[in-house]
Amino acid sequence: MSIISCNTSNLRYTLIPNDKKSENIKVNKTLLLYLYNEKDITKDINITNEKREEIYSNKGILGDKSKFLELKIPIGTRYMIINYNKKRNKIEVKHDYNYLYLEFKGEDFIEIVYSNEKPEFID
Repeated sequence: MSIISCNTSNLRYTLIPNDKKSENIKVNKTLLLYLYNEKDITKDINITNEKREEIYSNKGILGDKSKFLELKIPIGTRYMIINYNKKRNKIEVKHDYNYLYLEFKGEDFIEIVYSNEKPEFID
């Protein structure tokens, strides 16, 4: 049994309509991160799964250029714990979608999109 105390960020969920239902928990899903700097905003990000396996970590400034990362979510992951600027969120990995897209905006806003198609990255 694990107890998680969450001091949450502002979250916005979008689920792209899904025609196919895979729900295969034994296949790696893909985490897509769109990372960019914003003036005077520190972005301390730490993403782990429920087994405490680290998926991504960043402390402070993200660099000069925006970047789009594709990371594999460990097989069997049911949810991810996202610490963003000292706020903690528990995000479900919906296995009927292949992609989970996260964008960190401002000091405490996370955009979350579930999709079966990879969005195009245009900088």
